[in-house]
Amino acid sequence: MKLKLNKIGLLILITIFTISCGSLHINTNPYWQGKIRLKDGTTKKGYIMVPNSSIERLIAFKQTLNSEKETVKRKSIESLIVSQNGKSYLYENIPATSTVKGHTTYGTNLLLVIAKNNYVTFYIESEVYKMNEHTGEITLIDYYSTMGDFASVTYYIRKRGAPNANMFYTTNYIGGIKRGANYHLTEDKKLLKRINNGELTRNDIPEIIKTYMATTNGM
Repeated sequence: MKLKLNKIGLLILITIFTISCGSLHINTNPYWQGKIRLKDGTTKKGYIMVPNSSIERLIAFKQTLNSEKETVKRKSIESLIVSQNGKSYLYENIPATSTVKGHTTYGTNLLLVIAKNNYVTFYIESEVYKMNEHTGEITLIDYYSTMGDFASVTYYIRKRGAPNANMFYTTNYIGGIKRGANYHLTEDKKLLKRINNGELTRNDIPEIIKTYMATTNGM
């Protein structure tokens, strides 16, 4: 009986390890010049290994490219910006919900900002953010769970004064783009009409965001 239980326990450990490996990603992104703003108001300037995950526990940092590597706990970070070849990327470490109307969050995520004005910020989150050292661009890599087809690219929205970011749309979301749009984009009736009549779909998210940003600019 003891041997049987040990075999079962080993099988469980192997199963957990196999599933975990599917979500374990080693950061091979380059160090870019950047700045980390901590929650205590202080900043660290130097070179940052571009984050490759929104839940990366430790962010690698160097004072200079030849310095020893330090690590900064993601939970202590408010935001960070990395720049290279004239391109800059801003990440904000904020609470984010997995539902359109949700309010409950479990910790924070280091989300990549894709559009921002004084009224609203849009973010994108992917399983892996991979940097192209030649073009200086971020590639969003989708991974699907070995247990089923769960897409990993999610758009979030956060309006001024909101305590957290809410999901705007996630790939293959059953509610489509209309549910998030009708809940979040109420300031732009013309845009909503185009979305609801099918003129704009999930494939037009960049145009939807650009239009909404123009409408809310200055609010």
